[in-house]
Parts: sequence; C-alpha cells; structure tokens
Amino acid sequence: MGGCVIHRDFNPKNLGFRDDGEAVVFDFGLSRVLENYTAVSNTMPRAMTGEVGSCRYQAPEVSCHSPYGAQSDVWSWAVVAWEIGTLQLPYGEITTVEYLCRVVEGGERLPLDGGWGFDEEFKGLLRECWEENMNKRPSMVEVVKRMESIMKIEGLKG
Repeated sequence: MGGCVIHRDFNPKNLGFRDDGEAVVFDFGLSRVLENYTAVSNTMPRAMTGEVGSCRYQAPEVSCHSPYGAQSDVWSWAVVAWEIGTLQLPYGEITTVEYLCRVVEGGERLPLDGGWGFDEEFKGLLRECWEENMNKRPSMVEVVKRMESIMKIEGLKG
C-alpha cells in the first residue's frame, strides 16, 4: 500500500506547460496525502477541511464540509476539461452562494450540448465525473485510460 495525493485545488491557475510542451500541475499548498491508499480505500472519504480551493471547481462534498477523498479531484478535473473544451468560464460569474444553491443543492451541471463537438464517450465520462455520489465517480486511473481511448478514436494521440 502506498499514499495518494489529493490536490484539493485543481483548477486552470494551477496548470502549466514545460518548455517541451508537457503539461504540469503545480501549487500543492492545499494538497494532502492519503496514507494506505488502495483502490478500495479510494472510496472511503476522509474528514478534511471544507471549502478549500476555488468554488467553481469544487466537488459538492468539499463545499459542504463533508468527508471527501480522491474522487473530489476527479470532479475538479472534469470541470477543467469542460473549460478547456468550451473556452468558457464554468458557471459564468457565479457567486459562492449561487454555487451552493444551484450546483451543490440543486444538482446543476455544466452543459454538454453547446455545439462544442464533444463526442458521446467524452460527455459520458464528464457526467460520471460529476456524479453527486462521489463513490460512483471513476478513479483518476480510469479517467486516464478512458481519455487515452477517446483521444485515440479522435486521432488526437500519436
């Protein structure tokens, strides 16, 4: 068994590129290490500080101060992926109170049929990443495998 790092503030401001074009994640100031991480323990939420990171990228369980785990970063990844694919700010000019009412309590999710050309597999993946029940979200390992498959189908990967 090893550890798993939860970033807890995965958003575009914490992403960048090296000189060779490789994407990197930085600013691990809010991150935590989950000890004894396994595929099974991945679904076991931990009590941690709520409301960390940027509201529009937070999973509902983080906003609600509920126990959370690695799946909270999966939610955030999907919001960032949506933003990259649409070139739009997720939820527009939303306030924290509006986010709590519309997204956390109301179940609102980002639109997937806005003419951006998302294929059905990608839309399905984003929907799964935004499941209200974090235990129904795919692991990041599964997200990577599925994205590699989607990119291969779309001819985006060499």
